[in-house]
Amino acid sequence: MEDDELRKSVKNVKDAAYQAYAGQTRNYKQKLLYGLLGAMRNKDRSRFMNILDVNLNGVKGAEQVSMARCIMNEYENIQGPHFETYAYSIIAGILASKDEKI
Repeated sequence: MEDDELRKSVKNVKDAAYQAYAGQTRNYKQKLLYGLLGAMRNKDRSRFMNILDVNLNGVKGAEQVSMARCIMNEYENIQGPHFETYAYSIIAGILASKDEKI
């Protein structure tokens, strides 16, 4: 995969994560991020994807469907040599998303 394609793909995944988790509570996102970062620390790709998959399936909404579709489109790339790049872009998208208004 060329650098320009990789940048575009990673940006799409980050934007999808941002949209999917905008409006979720801070506690919800903290628990999710804790699990994802733990999987990254242990270099456990399958656990990372499992946490993300379970989370996306448990939350309803068009944004989550959009993110799931984006991730499935990029699944081979995510599982490839650029896994950490994609994983950190998902984490960055979740961190950048706005919390639910109380």
